[in-house]
Amino acid sequence: MIRAELILDTRTKSKKGYPVKIRVYDNINQKHKYIALKIYQENSELKFDSFLRKRASDLDDEVKFCNDNLYAIDDAIDVISNGIPLSKDEIDIEIELLEKRLEILRAKKGIKHSIGFIAFTDVLISERKKLKLPSVSYTSTKNAVKRFLENKEDVPLNEITSEWIKDFDLFYKDLGTKDSSIHTYITVLKAIFTEAQSRESLNIKKENPFYRLRNFKRIKKESELTIQDLISMYNLDTSKVKENIKRSIDIYLFQFSIGGHDLIDVANLKWSNIKDGRIVFKRYKNRFKKYEGEEVNNMLSDFALRVIEKYGDVNSKRIFSFIPDPETDIVKYRYFNNTTNISTFKIVKKIINSENNFTTKSTRYLFRTIGGNLLIDSYIMMLLQGHTPQGITFGYQGAINHEVQDKEHQKILDLVFVNDVKMD
Repeated sequence: MIRAELILDTRTKSKKGYPVKIRVYDNINQKHKYIALKIYQENSELKFDSFLRKRASDLDDEVKFCNDNLYAIDDAIDVISNGIPLSKDEIDIEIELLEKRLEILRAKKGIKHSIGFIAFTDVLISERKKLKLPSVSYTSTKNAVKRFLENKEDVPLNEITSEWIKDFDLFYKDLGTKDSSIHTYITVLKAIFTEAQSRESLNIKKENPFYRLRNFKRIKKESELTIQDLISMYNLDTSKVKENIKRSIDIYLFQFSIGGHDLIDVANLKWSNIKDGRIVFKRYKNRFKKYEGEEVNNMLSDFALRVIEKYGDVNSKRIFSFIPDPETDIVKYRYFNNTTNISTFKIVKKIINSENNFTTKSTRYLFRTIGGNLLIDSYIMMLLQGHTPQGITFGYQGAINHEVQDKEHQKILDLVFVNDVKMD
């Protein structure tokens, strides 16, 4: 449940006065964040003028939208910062206006004026939706540019310079935005600009304003999950553990048992993915790649088969129907995943007396690490985890039969599923 309110932050006072902010609460995850409005008041009590009264009214609608769609705090921050997304009818109207604007621009080909960044991004978003390609990053970047422009409606693509991009970078750095998020925005900005350059009718300048920008260092946080954590989960006396916690532990161990695959891939598994005692599927993250990426074809261990037997829903196309379907309701799935990571695993950590932090993605890292420590061939690890082999060496690699692959797979499982016995 999301709550939000306008407040006057009296903890700090600048020359302009006390800053007015929106405080956003996530009651379920017990988090709160602030959104600066760039408005200041001299006195220590918040006074509502016409603008703030209107902002408070809009805030009520935005919070209702977030709760209706089961948004967590980060998605709620985006909605409250950038407004409620357009409806389908509003998008159709905006696309029609953009198409008319494009016709005018094409007629004026040869002059320096160019289509605006936001206008062109809307065209790309519309195209990607028709092609069933992801467009979330384009929408997020468009909203980030809108916020940066403040009162300006748009910025012509030909007016995007290195200085403009640096100002954009510093603007979000001052807001405390993570470098990784800024890096994503600018990467998508560059992709949109490059796509516009490729369309001759738009008459976009050939100079590259993204040349020699500041380097962003992505710090990849390694998983803290250990083999002992999984062993403790597997050997746990579940007689006093609530059923939903036991189920979460079993599904987590199932993720590890089939190759350390993400929860979203487990959520997508269908009964048709089980073939001759094996699990055969393609990873969700590769769904927009050519041929949808590499096929995973892994054995189902005795433990994995028991999890399917216990929690599988034979009346559903998907095996684990209790997990929200990412294909039809990604918002509910993200809520389920966030709740598991933040609330459920907090309880699991306490039950198994672990100091380590882990998420639904942690089994992938641990599975690969164990495989490396056991000196299992890299090509086999790629097959088990659905990675595409790259390089000249793999061009000479013939097919590996399942017997060899399964033998190496079992070596990893034997470190966790010791003295495998039937679950309760």
